[in-house]
Amino acid sequence: MNKQRKVELIEHQVAGPDPGVVVRSSTRLRRWTAVGSRLARNAAIDMRFGRPLAAVYFRNRDQSNSDYRELRSLFVGRLVKGDVLVDVGCGAGRVINQWLRMGFDGPIFGLEVDTQRAEATRRRLRRRCNVSILTGDAVANLPSDGTVFFLFNPFDELTMRRFSKRILEIADEVGNEITIIYLNCKHLSPFRSDPKFAIEEVSPQHKGTAIGQRSAIITLSKAV
Repeated sequence: MNKQRKVELIEHQVAGPDPGVVVRSSTRLRRWTAVGSRLARNAAIDMRFGRPLAAVYFRNRDQSNSDYRELRSLFVGRLVKGDVLVDVGCGAGRVINQWLRMGFDGPIFGLEVDTQRAEATRRRLRRRCNVSILTGDAVANLPSDGTVFFLFNPFDELTMRRFSKRILEIADEVGNEITIIYLNCKHLSPFRSDPKFAIEEVSPQHKGTAIGQRSAIITLSKAV
């Protein structure tokens, strides 16, 4: 090793690691710590309703694992006594857990196309007499007395058009005011194209984390 190289190594040792590397490492550590804390918090809440659900979502990557804290921020102030709640594409049922956790004792429907997934959720929540899990085409199975519909991007745009059309039919048939809480809202055009729907886009509650998802609150009044 030549003399200049020795000097460079000594200078590096004296100066310490690159500050940029330290900052990136620290940011990464904080991010993973936050993720670990979130997973632990969610798992603890899951256990109150039978079993942890994270493994279900890890095995089925087509599903999304909603965070209880973000769900609560979407639901607080938007659910009232007398509502009929519908989780469109309920999967393992974490959204239903959150509604039960908030003390909601009115009718709750979970719609799930996957037969095995629906049966597992139905079995886990079998002691909750106000919860019904329906299997099959979610649009065809939409309860006509539903007033609040939750979606976590369950459809492509074509199916979303079917969904919005069916919501309009339900409003005509029953006359209820309807609220659609649409998390990770990728297909808003079927609602934007019809002036009967009012759309309020909501910014992510926890920016910079895996749970920061754009959402929309879509309302349809009785006068349609």
